[in-house]
Amino acid sequence: MLCDTCRRTHLLDVHRESKVELEILESYLQIINKKRLQMDEITKEYDEMRDHIRNYTNQMIENLEQQRDEALQIIDERQHANDEMFWTRNGFDNGEKLDFFVSLAEIAKRKLSAKNITDKDLMELSDNLQTIPDVSEDLIESIEFSKLNLQLDQTIFGKELIRVYENKLTPTTVKT
Repeated sequence: MLCDTCRRTHLLDVHRESKVELEILESYLQIINKKRLQMDEITKEYDEMRDHIRNYTNQMIENLEQQRDEALQIIDERQHANDEMFWTRNGFDNGEKLDFFVSLAEIAKRKLSAKNITDKDLMELSDNLQTIPDVSEDLIESIEFSKLNLQLDQTIFGKELIRVYENKLTPTTVKT
C-alpha cells in the first residue's frame, strides 16, 4: 500500500524508466533495421548471383548441346555419304541383298562340292547365280571412304568456371 504521493513518485519513476527502456529498445531496433536492410541488400545481390550462375550454366549447356548436335549431324552425314558410295558402287543396293548373295554363294559351294547333285538343283543353282549383279573389282577398290577425326577439350574439366569468394578474404571455389 502506497500513499498518493509515493504512488505518484513511484509511477513517475516507472514512467521515466520505461521511457529510458523504450529509447534503448528503439536504438536497438534502429541498429537491427539498419543491419536488416544491409542483409536484404546482400540477399538481393545473392539472388542476382544465383540468376547469373543459372544463366551462365544454361548458356554453357545450350552451347554444348548445339556443338553436340552439330558434331553428330556431321558424323551422320558422313556415314550416309559412305553408305551411299559403297552401296551404289558395289551393285548390291543394300546390305540385305548382299547378305542374300553371300548366302547363295555358300549354298552354291556346298551343292557343287556334294557327291550327288540333281539336274534340277544344278539348273536352279545356275539360275540363281545368274541374278548376281556384275561387280567391278576396280570400281569397288577405288572407293575412298570419308574419315573423320574427333577432338574433345578435356581441359575444361580442370577449369574453375564459376568462383564465389568473400570480398575481404581469399577466394573460395564453388564447383558446379
